[in-house]
Amino acid sequence: MSFLKKLLGTQDKTPEELEADRIKKMEKQEEMKRQEELRKQEFEEKQRERDAKKSQEKALQEKYIGLGFGTGLDFFLLKGTIHYFESFVLQPNEKVLHSIKAEYDKTKKREIKGLLIATDQRLVFVSSGAGYGQFIEEFDYRKMNGIGQATERFNEKVIYIDMGRSRKRFDDIISNDRFNQFVDVVTKQINLLRNASISRNPSAKSKNVDKYATLEKIAKLKEQGILTEEEFLIEKEKILKS
Repeated sequence: MSFLKKLLGTQDKTPEELEADRIKKMEKQEEMKRQEELRKQEFEEKQRERDAKKSQEKALQEKYIGLGFGTGLDFFLLKGTIHYFESFVLQPNEKVLHSIKAEYDKTKKREIKGLLIATDQRLVFVSSGAGYGQFIEEFDYRKMNGIGQATERFNEKVIYIDMGRSRKRFDDIISNDRFNQFVDVVTKQINLLRNASISRNPSAKSKNVDKYATLEKIAKLKEQGILTEEEFLIEKEKILKS
């Protein structure tokens, strides 16, 4: 075998064998191209999935936590709670109006961190995380007497929701525009659904009108000095509970 033939790797092959080698080489190159294209497609598909997931997560963060400084950490800590609410609590025909991060003082010995979510149908406190497990409690707007607020510490707010004779307390709430918007939304829903309920029940409307008239009377008696502050508060409580 000549040095040139050895170098070229022909080894005295016939023209047919050389053609077969050429075809095999071309097929191998084509296969490599196909494999490279498949890898590229897989990478692009995974990238699209990552982008879609990232976009979905951002939408959930904006919906439940808001965007801005420090909200990324809050979303990370409450992501499990949000996905639990979206998957198992939120109804198909229910719309989320607003939400805030809060701690629910369920009892003096049990405080649960989670989300207080106002929908168009109800107010829901939900939590799904380490130390709390899955917890949900919902509140009917029509049964709420109102929503109150107080300042607990610097830049922190407390929300009180009066329902009949009970009072629900939520604290560790950051005082910002989102908090103010949340209170406005809940107040609006309370008035909207309670008024709708009263309009369907004229006797209840009449009863409430009588309550307000009686409250005005005892307020005047207090102004005139006939009732003391303590007596006024006692009578007021009796009227509201009647």
